[in-house]
Amino acid sequence: MPTDWNSLRPWKNSQNSAFEELCCQLEEYESVPQGSRFIRKETPDGGIECFWIFPTGGEWGWQAKFLSLPFGSSKWQQIDKSVYDALGNHPDLIRYTICLPFDRPDAGGKDGEKSFLDSWNEHESKWRDRAQTLGRSVEFEYWGEHAIYTRLSEEKHAGRYKFWFNKEFLSQAWFANHIKEVIENAGDRYTPELNVNLPIARVFGGLGRTSEFFAEIDSLHKEIKKAFWHLGTKKLNEIVPVELLDVQQKIASLLKKLTDMRTCGWVNYRLRISARSRLTLSSDVRAL
Repeated sequence: MPTDWNSLRPWKNSQNSAFEELCCQLEEYESVPQGSRFIRKETPDGGIECFWIFPTGGEWGWQAKFLSLPFGSSKWQQIDKSVYDALGNHPDLIRYTICLPFDRPDAGGKDGEKSFLDSWNEHESKWRDRAQTLGRSVEFEYWGEHAIYTRLSEEKHAGRYKFWFNKEFLSQAWFANHIKEVIENAGDRYTPELNVNLPIARVFGGLGRTSEFFAEIDSLHKEIKKAFWHLGTKKLNEIVPVELLDVQQKIASLLKKLTDMRTCGWVNYRLRISARSRLTLSSDVRAL
């Protein structure tokens, strides 16, 4: 489920307003202490699009801006203004989240230009200093594409994703409803006891992101790693003497990616693996 911002449905004749509204809708579903109150603002917003008021009196505010990279001084000025307005207009603010439609790059540009992440850290330090001069402590955090996508991929936001991006989110409920419809249409022609396993059925495990699908990927990962280390350089050199270095580099890169993905949890990744490629990978591993 890619987050295609170009297809974001306009709101009030503006994609900028749409992005703000989408973020506020997601923020209203965040986990907060019982008894908290959610408030959505209108323009002018005083530096905050919406905020939660906790039972203790503290506030958690959000600011969303539909800005893109590259990020020059004028865009940072917009962010700074929102932060300083929020600090001035909300004396009970203890947490402040800034939403942008991209994750923070960490590679600098030409002539020693700072990366976006470096600039973010510098600005966050200034915001903390401003809050401290006001005698307060405020936690600043970032919501980028990953944070937004993670929330949109939840079952409860399936309808919201379809509304804002005009695309169907293939959630577990979507599959369950369609299977139920097919069974009802089949009537007496469908008998659960009669089941014929077909290779194409494995495709639906990937589409549905089932636990069995990720378990199979995890199993293949372990098999590849075991086979690779079992063969060793000497054996590989006998099998593929010319391509030895290339094979070692590609396998090492593959294992690193699979290890990183497994460490973070398979369900956080949009794996696009066809049944054919998985079958080929499986047979290649067993051949080793």
